[in-house]
Amino acid sequence: SVPGFHYTTYPLSIRQSNQVEVSVPKEGGGKCDWKLSNITFEVKLKDTSTIAPLIEKNFGFDTTFVIDGNAPQVFDGGYLKISGDLHEKIILFPLLRKRFFSGNANSFYLIGKDDPLTYKTGMAKNINLT
Repeated sequence: SVPGFHYTTYPLSIRQSNQVEVSVPKEGGGKCDWKLSNITFEVKLKDTSTIAPLIEKNFGFDTTFVIDGNAPQVFDGGYLKISGDLHEKIILFPLLRKRFFSGNANSFYLIGKDDPLTYKTGMAKNINLT
């Protein structure tokens, strides 16, 4: 078996006004017999016009959860190791950047304590972020 890469998106289900949920399969079998290596969860502002009407780039905040020994696609070289289920509070700050030298381009960022934030979760069955 050769480690590879396959990107897919799973829609979130809204449970309550401040709670979303998704079930991600750990393996898929089939011709590839794939196994889940990591999950990337991105938080992004849905409508940037509420902050500034002319935002050209909307950069979200990524959190990656590594399940096996393979490094994720975007990796800064460090993991936060977690044993068991993960319950983490992530605090994000908005940053609006205006670049005057490139035609007044506006960019919106969500900034957290680390970017990217990478957890090595091992055998976690539940990941809860607040």
